[in-house]
Amino acid sequence: TDLQGKPLCCYDGKAPCVKAIFMEGTQLLVGTKGSEIFEFDMSTEDSWRTNRKIITQGHSAGYDEKKKVQNSELWGLTTHPFLPQFVTAGDDKTLRVYDMYQRRQIAVRNISSKARSAAYSPDGKFIAAGFFGGGFIVFETNTGNEVIAKKHRREEISDIKFSPNGRWLAVGSHDNFVDVYDTTRSYKRVGVCKGHSSYITHLDWSEDSRYLQTNSGDYELLFWEVPGCEQIKFPTALKDTRWDSWTSTLGWPVQGVWPKHADGTDVNACCRSGDGMVVATADD
Repeated sequence: TDLQGKPLCCYDGKAPCVKAIFMEGTQLLVGTKGSEIFEFDMSTEDSWRTNRKIITQGHSAGYDEKKKVQNSELWGLTTHPFLPQFVTAGDDKTLRVYDMYQRRQIAVRNISSKARSAAYSPDGKFIAAGFFGGGFIVFETNTGNEVIAKKHRREEISDIKFSPNGRWLAVGSHDNFVDVYDTTRSYKRVGVCKGHSSYITHLDWSEDSRYLQTNSGDYELLFWEVPGCEQIKFPTALKDTRWDSWTSTLGWPVQGVWPKHADGTDVNACCRSGDGMVVATADD
């Protein structure tokens, strides 16, 4: 409004509600509950209609009406196999693609459920996302078109990864199982890795796509042969195996990430660099 209270503009977009505003000179900044910041040119009465842009975007906050608290979380994160891009998956039921160099969101896709994990296919053509309530979806990166959606579990999909050769998709859940799907047969489930006594936390593929290593909530490290999902009882048989990724917080190569006298809760996540030279870790 102007000094007399006359409305100068009224922007009624589809973004969530406005949480903050700031004006300096003729520039108006509007922040929303959806993590967006819009900039409007207010130099004339009608300039805001054409001279406006979005400064930043992100995942939005959720609100629990019963508990009266903000409850949305961001869990899924995966990088593109060769482009400077990454995908995030959140409780706001969206997957968002960001450009690392531009430091901005370049794409967003709405999904039907809260998402807890995400993964690119080796060629970057597909993205898979695991849901909070079990099940997963695979869609095309360029078009956003759904390829397949399946649900064999009731609890959250905590990790999901394509094999390096692109044929298999491993899906780890809080039901204590890892399901393996064949991407060449319409994502038919071909194996179930059974043996963990707690929920799956991390999984990794070997470079030749023959083996899986998995972590669970009770700090087990187990190994499996794919696609039959036979547990390998003697891990020393894989001592020379090269792993395509290493997100497991347990194992000989990542002993150094654990502080002295640490327990299993002190390191929640880790990720080895592509050249195998460094490891990034995360805690509470």
